[in-house]
Amino acid sequence: CNIQILNGSLIYTRAELDAIRNNPGGSYILMNDIDLSGENWTPIPEFWGALDGNGHSIDNMTIINENKNNYYFAFIKKVQDKGTSTTIKNIKFKNVNISSKSYYVATVVASFSNESVKLELTNIGIESGNITGNSVGSLVSFPVPSNGLKIKNCYSKANIISLSDFDAGGL
Repeated sequence: CNIQILNGSLIYTRAELDAIRNNPGGSYILMNDIDLSGENWTPIPEFWGALDGNGHSIDNMTIINENKNNYYFAFIKKVQDKGTSTTIKNIKFKNVNISSKSYYVATVVASFSNESVKLELTNIGIESGNITGNSVGSLVSFPVPSNGLKIKNCYSKANIISLSDFDAGGL
């Protein structure tokens, strides 16, 4: 008998994925691959919950920012410190196109509310795409929490393009 117990809101569509911003402390499980093509993705402003990709992918995420004074671009803009660990796991991002003329650019998380934030990234793959900006990374941007960031079994095949002579990283 193979029984899977799911603990969280089930996400089947782009609209349901986008609705995470309405309850950023919730627990979510992807039930399908989600295609974000067709319009610019607006980063989820803050998150402190749990997102389990359940082996699915977010495809064709595009974030374009031409304003040099507008910072923090990724799937999630900022992880907040609410005293618990934020988790993102078991998900792939395919064909990302993230480009910003400003700072703090990545695929998954662009910033952290403070040094005490606890974030666990597990089994995340950036399969393909381009990530361009200043202080740019593939999974997360700079600065990262000093002791609260745990990255396990993650990888990136995306191209990282820094618009400056510093602050570019692989993961």
